[in-house]
Amino acid sequence: MGSTYQVFECLRTLVGHSDAVTSVAISPDGNTLVSGSRDNTLKVWDLHTGKDLQTLEGHSGWIFSIAVRRDGNTVVSCSEDNTLKVWDLQTGQARLTIESGSGAVFCLAVKPDGKSVICGNSDNTIKVWDLLQGIFLRSLLGHSDWVNSIAISPDNTIVVSGSNDKTVKVWELQTTRLINTLNGHSNSVHAVTISPDGRIIVTGSSDNTLKIWDLHTGRLWHTLEGHGNAVTCCAITPDNKNIVSGSRDNTLKVWDLQTGQFLATKTGHSHWVNSVAISPDGIFFVSSSRDKTIKIWGATL
Repeated sequence: MGSTYQVFECLRTLVGHSDAVTSVAISPDGNTLVSGSRDNTLKVWDLHTGKDLQTLEGHSGWIFSIAVRRDGNTVVSCSEDNTLKVWDLQTGQARLTIESGSGAVFCLAVKPDGKSVICGNSDNTIKVWDLLQGIFLRSLLGHSDWVNSIAISPDNTIVVSGSNDKTVKVWELQTTRLINTLNGHSNSVHAVTISPDGRIIVTGSSDNTLKIWDLHTGRLWHTLEGHGNAVTCCAITPDNKNIVSGSRDNTLKVWDLQTGQFLATKTGHSHWVNSVAISPDGIFFVSSSRDKTIKIWGATL
């Protein structure tokens, strides 16, 4: 499947948000797309038809990041209103609101087991919360500036974070121990992701590059150059073969994960690309933009 990503084309453009679309996430069954926006709302869409299914309202500030739990019925969002919300897609209501106590919440990731959420905050902290009761569990302390991005390893044990302090940090989740600090980017780190096999970290930065690192050793394997502005987001395909990145140069790019080779550029957005997500089966990827739209990409054959 991986070799076809370079020929993906825009299949559908979704319009409905009234401001920049900051984040997109796809349900584990690959049927539902959820988006978050600077219009303070989340929207739920049918990934296959593009139908707008429902709007989730309750945040009083921009939505920065969202995730769908493995059960497919629960969405977690974080916002500049200093809260996280846990939404029930059956009712369309927030069943839990967590006050961060740390200012704006910029990024989040839900543990694969669905029991807790890890979030990055404007006070430079990373906090772990119980998702069922909203109880604070622990903090990961070490960044010296805003935490922009968070990823969790598939085995639930490792957290990777990216910050405006230009570093990427690797943490042991259970003990909060800092395992490694990855230095190499020359500007803020906006995107981090971990490969599905748990071996590789990919990061994106305002220095216009992506970097590929060995998760266990911290070794830098490749620096990917090609974007003309800050790299805001990246995702790795389920087969561990490709990276899809988005940038403030309004484009998406496809890369080979193993070699770092550039494969293709995807154009269509008229403003910054803010977020990218890949369906669990690898058949689609989805991008969102400051142009207020969401685009669904796939093979046209």
